[in-house]
Amino acid sequence: MLDLKVDPKLPFHFLVGVETRNLHSGKHAGEFRMKYLVKFTNEEVSNVRDAIRLSQDKLFPTKPHEATNVTGCTGLVSAISGMMLAADFNHVTVHHFSSVFEWEEDDIEMFVNTANLSVSTKQKLIDAKISRGHHGHT
Repeated sequence: MLDLKVDPKLPFHFLVGVETRNLHSGKHAGEFRMKYLVKFTNEEVSNVRDAIRLSQDKLFPTKPHEATNVTGCTGLVSAISGMMLAADFNHVTVHHFSSVFEWEEDDIEMFVNTANLSVSTKQKLIDAKISRGHHGHT
């Protein structure tokens, strides 16, 4: 969250877990499919950053769960943490998108499905992939 690029002109964010279907998927093998979705706003990013700062404060130590409660971001932190664990376990890539407006889940799913047919959409999906450092993938 600290490294997430936040643009005031793009207040809506979407973390999308994308699965590449395996060989057992028959004729759909190798296709992209949306598996997970977490939506949030710039304000929520700010709240999470505040919680992180509180939990790292040396002068006034605050436990992480207390910091997320105080800043009102417990649900978002739980959703993102759960998604990242599930993504690691299921070998799913995670992609970040920002937008001027809030996308509906169907719109995001259609975008991911379009990446199976369109080279330019596939490139946008690839460009939005986030690095999750500790594993060296996704």
